[in-house]
Amino acid sequence: MSAVFRCRAARINAAALVVVSIFAVSSAYAQDATPPAAPAAPAAAAPMMEGRPLFSGTHFGIATSFGADQPQLFLAANTGSVTWGIGVTGFKYDGNAAGDKTTADLVLSLGYMVHNQFPFAMGPEVNFIPSLAPKAFDINVIQAGWAFWYAPFNIPAVIGTAAFVQVVIPPSPGKAVVTTVTPAVRIVFGFK
Repeated sequence: MSAVFRCRAARINAAALVVVSIFAVSSAYAQDATPPAAPAAPAAAAPMMEGRPLFSGTHFGIATSFGADQPQLFLAANTGSVTWGIGVTGFKYDGNAAGDKTTADLVLSLGYMVHNQFPFAMGPEVNFIPSLAPKAFDINVIQAGWAFWYAPFNIPAVIGTAAFVQVVIPPSPGKAVVTTVTPAVRIVFGFK
């Protein structure tokens, strides 16, 4: 047998093998054909996209702010859309002062989140800030404004700010002073 014949025979056998294989595979698919799968159900919404409220249930948290008003210690809570808290701000001990060396103010806060849809909430807020030291309730401050809260991540922490109008009520015979407050950045870490 010549080399040309062997090559030609090998080519014919290879071609025949390919044709037979194609028919065998196609007939196997025809016999075992299964109906097409139903379209996949849409994926469940990620926890951040569920449309749940930002503030819900009853939670407590620790808060601070950076700006014009700086509570060094603030305990925050919410019950549903109602937010509330208590803290101390403006604490200062000055050993060099000629008079009273310690000053501090109490902060009582109450808010209601009119828009409360994760990841954003906003609503009115009122703060009552009486002086604690050197003379308790000597000077009282009332802040009324609009608070904004945002949860950038699906963790128990929110970032916020507020725009306030402030009324300072000094001891008599002083007259009340109305000002705006420079917005501060607030951070609250919540826990149950």
